[in-house]
Amino acid sequence: MAEGKTAEFCSALPTRLDAATAKVAMNYPYQAKSADLTQKMLALGAKVSEQQFADACEKYASKPDAYHRMVIELAVRHEMISWQHTLGFDNLDGWHELLIRADRDSNPSLYLVASWLMTAKQKRQAIQSCQTEARLLLLIKHMNLPKRWQEQVPEAFRAAALAYELGV
Repeated sequence: MAEGKTAEFCSALPTRLDAATAKVAMNYPYQAKSADLTQKMLALGAKVSEQQFADACEKYASKPDAYHRMVIELAVRHEMISWQHTLGFDNLDGWHELLIRADRDSNPSLYLVASWLMTAKQKRQAIQSCQTEARLLLLIKHMNLPKRWQEQVPEAFRAAALAYELGV
């Protein structure tokens, strides 16, 4: 969407969305994959639907991109949806179960969801407990890691982690 059309569209919106409008307000920005418009709609009170969240997770799992990553992060960080219900988990499940299924299915969207549910200490522990280079690289690529996470990388995988960070 052209920048001028985005500004024109946003200027026609109310300053705050009501509850009924908030549920459908993300339909157009999501279809247009406009990060700018998505951010503006969320600032007005729009909500990511469970269907949009599930779709974003599916698309991010098949081909990770910045727009779907942003939608997933916003939905989980702002607790807009029940990720357990949407992703087929039990209501009592947490980040640990997400990582188990992410490892089993090699699903990057599950690593991303888990990263927003974990503390910095838990992320460091996940890095320390890596048994394979592949899991370590998935964690590095798809999780929002805390500062100084490199210190937690097991010695056997330090070269691979450094090569990934340098883009080699």
